[in-house]
Amino acid sequence: MYTTHILNNGIRVILSKLDAYRSTSIGLWIKTGSIDETEKNNGISHFIEHMLFKGSSKRSARDIAEAFDSIGGDLNAFTSKECTCFHAKVLDRHVDVAIEIIADMISDPLMDEEDIKLEKSVVLDEIMMADDTPDDVSYDLISQVIYHEGTLSRPILGTKETLESIDQETIQKHLNDYYTTDNLVISIAGSFDEVAIIELLNQHFTMPETHHKNHKVKNYFHSDTAYIYRDIEQVHLEIGYEGISYSSDEIFNLAALNNILGASVSSRLFQNIRESRGLTYSINSYLTQYEDNGLFSIYASMQVSNLKLVCKLIKIELDKLLKNGIEEKEFLRVKEQLKGNYILDLEGTDSYMNLIGKGHLFNIKIRTPDEVETSINNIKKSEIEALMFKILSSKPSIALVGRVDQKLLDVCTSIIGG
Repeated sequence: MYTTHILNNGIRVILSKLDAYRSTSIGLWIKTGSIDETEKNNGISHFIEHMLFKGSSKRSARDIAEAFDSIGGDLNAFTSKECTCFHAKVLDRHVDVAIEIIADMISDPLMDEEDIKLEKSVVLDEIMMADDTPDDVSYDLISQVIYHEGTLSRPILGTKETLESIDQETIQKHLNDYYTTDNLVISIAGSFDEVAIIELLNQHFTMPETHHKNHKVKNYFHSDTAYIYRDIEQVHLEIGYEGISYSSDEIFNLAALNNILGASVSSRLFQNIRESRGLTYSINSYLTQYEDNGLFSIYASMQVSNLKLVCKLIKIELDKLLKNGIEEKEFLRVKEQLKGNYILDLEGTDSYMNLIGKGHLFNIKIRTPDEVETSINNIKKSEIEALMFKILSSKPSIALVGRVDQKLLDVCTSIIGG
């Protein structure tokens, strides 16, 4: 399914050759995100992601954009709490263009003062847009509640105040600390010649070998509550339980529980609260995984007049699941559902690039579709129920955003059991 290599300067490479495709997807993964930031420089990982598109000494931002448009390719990036990824998808005959440009962006960024000033305005708009999106606000709030002063509590975009403090010096320090050759992974999936690809990577990724100084802070789960008053039509509810990390062997058990409870349109929460009663537009459960920990969460948005009843009905569904366990028909259905979810998600070179790149960066077991199917077939109902009791019997954190106050938060907490 994949092969691993080390470039001359120590950068790790993972390749997945997929000859049935005409495309090639390239990802450059850097193990840095808001988890590595301080209160003062929060948002710098995301800001650097933006700045690397502003050009190098060879190419302007326009040159980069036109180069990809001229070959019908796509170049983009994202920043998460734990990593940053620059990724491209091109026809296989243009893979050399994508590799050369990504290498140039990373190894020789311009970081012009005027570009920094202009991009601050762009990122500020992004921060304001997120602040105008209540479900984004509720997600950030539950992270702050759960991780308190830990680095996972910090928003990926940073804040208006931290954005203002970013300058050439702080950018260069973060680049020196985290954009090191031993902290990078290149993942490539699709149609290519393996020998030629390694030659191209060694030719263009010529930065000298550098080493990352690991000073990661441990983040711990806390059970707590919080609310933010917003004069909006809906109230947004987040309930967060301690989950599992990337490396846990119980990932398929938790994924099965997630689908049964709220991650699909046939799930208990969706069918019994949204479909049967029409009390919410959105209600679901979801997983968040990190290298050392994770979350199992429930989210719902509704009219504030429905909040108490929705909390009661969520509690009823949780209690029924804990008391009566998983029905056999649910168990059989969810196994087929998971196989479809996982295997269909791997359709396309970009999906494989993400799978092998993130897996290699965080030492996550990389499974072939056949291995995924075997793992799901081997799921036992008793193991899902044991994990269910461990997670759902614990004390959650609760967050509300909307026309709410402390009294209403206390009522919700007393109902759910926070």
